[in-house]
Amino acid sequence: MIRGPGSLLVGMLVASFALPAAGYVPDPEPVARAAAKLNRSAARAQALRIPVRVRAAGGEESVATGILLASPDARARLEVRHVRGFSERQLRRSGGLSGARDGQLLDQPRQLLPPIWVLQAHSGARLLARLGELGGDPNRIQLGYDLGHDCYVLGGRGGPAIWVDQDSLAVVRIDLAGGVSYRIGPVRGEEKGIQLPAWIEVEAPGTPPMRLELGAGVAAQPSDDAFRPEWLTASD
Repeated sequence: MIRGPGSLLVGMLVASFALPAAGYVPDPEPVARAAAKLNRSAARAQALRIPVRVRAAGGEESVATGILLASPDARARLEVRHVRGFSERQLRRSGGLSGARDGQLLDQPRQLLPPIWVLQAHSGARLLARLGELGGDPNRIQLGYDLGHDCYVLGGRGGPAIWVDQDSLAVVRIDLAGGVSYRIGPVRGEEKGIQLPAWIEVEAPGTPPMRLELGAGVAAQPSDDAFRPEWLTASD
């Protein structure tokens, strides 16, 4: 089991009732509030510009590099240039994903861009609202285990869900409809100020797992047009 600053959850839960025995399933709200508190303390609850490197999961060589722009209001975009010479843009707004390659819209873009705003939600209510936008049930919670993490699964297992590590209160996995999962790595060890995971790994049916390695994020002030669908095909 991965251990972390579990006192955050203790502080959120003990205020209303005694620390539950192992296996107890709390209400979704205190878990969501604790995860959002961690987002705030990590200085992520703001628009961010993040350099990324894409590689096959388990591989060493980069296949693409680019920039991820993310806003807490459920909007994110990713632009990468591949080593084979083509460029790719992806735009995610609330639960929807759209994409283009070399300026041409794609009917079914591959799942690469995560709903990273889950890591930017500043309140429990906002985090649960984001879960609802992704198609999950904000009123449902189960226990789950994933890659060394004992988790509270907001939304429940088997559909859109947010997996929160029981000890650290960090979001460690985000599930979308259709069997798509984003596993979220630990915070970069040397990072100060804005704290981001070192990587996010995506698994989607029919495609090999890919990993987005995140660089140091900086605060951003996106323009009103930054997340418009027209950006996908706009020429620079």
